[in-house]
Amino acid sequence: MKNSIKVISSGPMTLLQDLGRRGFEEYGVSVSGIADREAFNISNRLVFNKEDDTVIEIFFGDTSLNFFGNNIVAISGADLGAEINGIKCPINTSFVVPNDSIMNFHYPLEGIRSYLSVAGGMKTKKILGSRSMHVMSGIGNAPLKSGDIIPIGLSNSIKSGFSLKNYHRDLGVEIKKIGVILGQQVDRFGEDMIRIFFSKTYVVSDKSDRQGLRLEGETILTKNKDHDIISDPVVYGSIQIPGNGFPIILMPDTQTTGGYPKIGNVGKIYLDVLAQLKPGDKIKFFLITPDKSREEYLYKRSVIYKNELIRDVKIETCLVNGEDTIIGVNNNIAFTEDHAFLFSLLEEH
Repeated sequence: MKNSIKVISSGPMTLLQDLGRRGFEEYGVSVSGIADREAFNISNRLVFNKEDDTVIEIFFGDTSLNFFGNNIVAISGADLGAEINGIKCPINTSFVVPNDSIMNFHYPLEGIRSYLSVAGGMKTKKILGSRSMHVMSGIGNAPLKSGDIIPIGLSNSIKSGFSLKNYHRDLGVEIKKIGVILGQQVDRFGEDMIRIFFSKTYVVSDKSDRQGLRLEGETILTKNKDHDIISDPVVYGSIQIPGNGFPIILMPDTQTTGGYPKIGNVGKIYLDVLAQLKPGDKIKFFLITPDKSREEYLYKRSVIYKNELIRDVKIETCLVNGEDTIIGVNNNIAFTEDHAFLFSLLEEH
């Protein structure tokens, strides 16, 4: 049997995602795609996939997956308490999942969206050039459900046990600071409203989804209290101000046009921060320029793609069953010369 993953159970929203389907916005088709690009890029790089290879985006956990064949995987983004046979899986380190293993994602410990990449990528059918699942329209099929089989592509003979040198991501900051570029209709808001927008703390509403993060806090009103405009293009990160004055940050599954004034657009690297927010989380906006946003994005890409991949363990030669074996241990991961396993799995296999 070729390498594949069978869905045993699926949580609130378990999706196949890639970089989305671009070039169809004029027909009303959303780009969609991954919400947290940083986690997506990290997980794919750790298993030597292409940048646009499809991953599984697990939202809030409560998901069980059965692996067939020996697979090299990496998990990045949220810590949803992923385990195999009761052994916790590492975050941001590639490792081997042996044939017929079951991986369980439990519940959020930090962040809400976890990204699972598998060496070779997911090889389901593409629709309009992408495997991404757009929940509202159904384009790209429905969210994964029990019984679904996900074929895995062929991968070259690669090693595992890699992490990214000098990489750390803290998802536990109490108030997330979000950089914002002034928007297309910012002139519709008075200086007092713009000052409130950039000085007050907002709270993520429980009415948020992949289409938009709805915020609660100080209301923002236009100069003439008219919040209707002729619909114009919107993108992931556009910040609309509807008639009730509560900001809406558009997310990956956003529509392609909108009829509310946009006070700002979220800087590219801060979209990844938004992707990990849950209801009740707090954010505060600060002003950035387009040039600063681009500079930050290019720096983040350089960290992901230019920093060295390392195996963070001291490998030593040990005598096992009368033979020299190269092995090392770091927390619950056992390293051989070529691969990394969850420790108890190495003993069993």
